[in-house]
Amino acid sequence: MPNENLDSVDSVDSVDSVKKKKLAIVGLIYKQVNDLLGAGNQLFSMQFPAQSLNYRQYQYDTNDCSSILTRPYTIAEAEFRLSDQLFDVYPITQAPTGEKLSVVYNTLLNNYVPSLKPFAAYFRDRAGLSKFLLQEKNHGNGTPKSRIDWCKELYNQYLQAKLEWETDKNLTFDEIKELSEQEDSGVTLDDYARWLSSQGLVREEELNNFYNDAIVKGHFHEVLTILGYLNVSSLAEELELAKQRMRHSMRLSLDESMLVYPVQFQPSNWFQGLAPNLSPVDLTMAHETIRDLLRAKRRELSRAQSDLQVLEMISSNGDEIKNLETKVAEGKKKLSDAETNLVEKYGQAAVTAAKIYLSTLAEGGSLLALAEMDTVAAVDLKTLDDLGLSEDQILEELQTVVTQLHNTYKEQKEVLQQAEELTYLKAQLARAKSHDVQFEKINLNQHIRELRTDIDELGQLIAGVYREKKNPKGSVTVERDKNDKKKWMIQLPGSPTGGTFKLKVKIQGETIQSQTSSDIAFDANDTALSNALKARLEDNAVENVTMPSGSKNTWNVTFRDEKIEMSGDGAGLTVAESTVELPVIPSSGNITEADGMFMDVVIKSTEIADSSSKVETASASEFGWNVRGWFFSAGGQHSSLQASTDAERQFFEQDITIGFRVAKVTFDRGGWFNPQIFKMSHAFYRLADLKASPSSQEITKDKVLEAAKAKDNPSGKVAELLKDGENRSILPAYPVGMVIAKDITIKVRLDASQSEMARTVIENSNTAGGGFLGFSCTYSSANSSTSDKTFFGQQGDYFYIRIPGPQILGYYLQFVPPDKAMPYEAIFQEEKDTEVEKALAAYDFPPQLPSSGAKDQTVVTPEKQPEKDKS
Repeated sequence: MPNENLDSVDSVDSVDSVKKKKLAIVGLIYKQVNDLLGAGNQLFSMQFPAQSLNYRQYQYDTNDCSSILTRPYTIAEAEFRLSDQLFDVYPITQAPTGEKLSVVYNTLLNNYVPSLKPFAAYFRDRAGLSKFLLQEKNHGNGTPKSRIDWCKELYNQYLQAKLEWETDKNLTFDEIKELSEQEDSGVTLDDYARWLSSQGLVREEELNNFYNDAIVKGHFHEVLTILGYLNVSSLAEELELAKQRMRHSMRLSLDESMLVYPVQFQPSNWFQGLAPNLSPVDLTMAHETIRDLLRAKRRELSRAQSDLQVLEMISSNGDEIKNLETKVAEGKKKLSDAETNLVEKYGQAAVTAAKIYLSTLAEGGSLLALAEMDTVAAVDLKTLDDLGLSEDQILEELQTVVTQLHNTYKEQKEVLQQAEELTYLKAQLARAKSHDVQFEKINLNQHIRELRTDIDELGQLIAGVYREKKNPKGSVTVERDKNDKKKWMIQLPGSPTGGTFKLKVKIQGETIQSQTSSDIAFDANDTALSNALKARLEDNAVENVTMPSGSKNTWNVTFRDEKIEMSGDGAGLTVAESTVELPVIPSSGNITEADGMFMDVVIKSTEIADSSSKVETASASEFGWNVRGWFFSAGGQHSSLQASTDAERQFFEQDITIGFRVAKVTFDRGGWFNPQIFKMSHAFYRLADLKASPSSQEITKDKVLEAAKAKDNPSGKVAELLKDGENRSILPAYPVGMVIAKDITIKVRLDASQSEMARTVIENSNTAGGGFLGFSCTYSSANSSTSDKTFFGQQGDYFYIRIPGPQILGYYLQFVPPDKAMPYEAIFQEEKDTEVEKALAAYDFPPQLPSSGAKDQTVVTPEKQPEKDKS
């Protein structure tokens, strides 16, 4: 019993140790990405695991400068779906909530009603000023007109006169210029100047008189001043315009399940940088994985092409099915005639017994399966007795009937095959009548094109990997002693069987001097290696070279000066498998212009170890939120199994380096989404008790992170922060951009004997939650794209996990300001006239303006009007 308890404690300790390492890695990924891309009050919400992206789904021709406006509907819709997802407001989320930003925004717009109370006094003033503009005056011609009409007429007279004068000037100039270009005309441009000086002054004065009439008689400046006062767009109009823009922008999705609105991603060529930058050199460790994936893709392509052929047949004019029905009918008649002949010759009982017996010989009793059998087993009495067929009158002839009936089935094998095919086609036809076959064909054709593209890529990739593996490169490991900087150890990993290597020596002094040794044989003794170094250095630079006893391809070198540094080049060694250390960030592959938006992130083993020790004691200060409260895909759902726990513990005890490229893509939703509305919420009523965000306080990134630091129920603390009383706010934040990661590499220092343990850890992690250390990864599904495949394997002293395809690592969320909308209040009341009602009545009974010359004029207000009909 004590031993069992001890084992249990060790198991728990192992689980905790592994969990701390994973939490530390997740926290570091979040922290480094946010430090690199985050700023201001936007919260980075990391998805866990990340969401894979099929980069081919978003590709289109961008050669035209207006291509973003004419991109295919399918691509525009796919981009909209990416930007329309909503997430829980928290540093890490597992998936979208299922709510859509466009739907929630439209709900809030239609829940807002503008408040008219602030406009009551303004409405009364507008009514009075409008009265002034519309008041009719008689200017002596007998036709009374309103002030604004007089202003318009007189100002139009001025504009017409100005247009005529400008036209006359242009015509005169053109005529004089044409004459001046003729020889002996005697006309020059000076004639135009003389004409302009004489005629121009008079015409300009005439224009001034027209303008003066508009100023004095038409009250031009007074009218413009009042129009400037009246022409004010209210917040209510802004709310109505927001609704109009949504209506004008929307269209139905291709599957008719939702409304789609325009969204532009910035940079506009974002999808061009999604392609992985891996090359065959970076995947030499994953030859078997690529080969298996290529085989799976070919099988999947064969199945898809077969399904397409069936759909093509179903969607034809039906002639093929009718022809097949005719053939089957003819064959069945022949089969029936043959059975009739047997019945006439041997009797119905014998034929029925033979049929029952034969049906026991084929799986499912299929006649086609019987027809495909060359011979049938001889009839035995025990079987007949078990079937209840051991009747004396049919025993003698049963073997003959069975044989002849079997031969009949064999002769009609083709008919039986056609009958089964007809049954299948009829079932497919029935399904097709209840589905859109054309839509299925489009999807299948698209799937086939993607499979062919994947197969072409994989074919090129495996060919390149094979070329690299045919000529494996050796490597030289050169390490400096941690305690004595003068001492170095040289090793040749991979057990080379031939070839040579070189050593590069760099001497730090006033100037840096670099020297490269001559070729050194893979099996050189200590003297040969010492001589190769001394040939490039001063005689006393090398103190001694020794070879540890019992070791092979290993040398210890001691220099007299610690300023000497050394590295190795093993390209000339002959090895069975490449031992070259692969870079954690691939430096090869096709680099496009859009790749410039990506930045490199590298998390080293020392950072992981340091952060792991802080997970319990200082996680809040280290990461800004409590990583302990999170379920993650590599978590301990299966850690109760001791074998799995031990494998994980061994894996995470090794030196681990993680590298990936990361970029930020922002969303431009244009005019249909106007977040300014939320800043003006204090000017609105709300019909239903729905709020975008809490009205009592402004939510900020710092407040959310502070709540997420809680050791007990951090998600509950954040949820309380986002509540408004007892109700949950429905749009506390919305996504403004996403973070994309690609070329993900996890590099673990392991020897070849531990590689199987590493594979177990990865596959168990994938089974538990669909990802590894926060990254989405796929191993065996042929249906998935090449872009989201995971390649892994051993090379040299390291085990590599490559996830080349792009993934959405998370979204940046913009907080919505406090929703200050008030509960709705009625405008019209039965008991008394409200301020708004009185102001609106002023348009029917505007304040009376004083008559010309009146000394004392009482202004009549709506209150002093006769009692109006309130019906």
